[in-house]
Amino acid sequence: MNLLNKKQFIRTFIIGVMLSLLLTYFLYKTFTLLALVNATFLVSLFYLIFGSALFLVQTGFFNGITYSFKRFFRRTRKSDEMIYEANPQAEEESYLPKEHYFPIAYPILASGGIFFVITLLIALTI
Repeated sequence: MNLLNKKQFIRTFIIGVMLSLLLTYFLYKTFTLLALVNATFLVSLFYLIFGSALFLVQTGFFNGITYSFKRFFRRTRKSDEMIYEANPQAEEESYLPKEHYFPIAYPILASGGIFFVITLLIALTI
């Protein structure tokens, strides 16, 4: 992990702690350990879902799915099938995967995982 990712990890972790404290205050109106664990779990759930979505988009998982759907619907229409028979290389050349890079994806996933483990350990001791 390079220096930039460490800074991003620390920043997302601190933001997660602040979000946990704010959620504890606004949702539960009391500051108890159970309320803090519940709020921290909600923050970890949001971080894990958001980080996983960024990671999936970054790895290009949806590119293959959209390509398959486009190919299927092209083959089911008669006019597109005739175009494909005339020039089969045109379909393969039209597929250009889009590359996305989200440098914040890994720090968000790591922070969400750490928050989840912390809430799990605290919940087991309560």
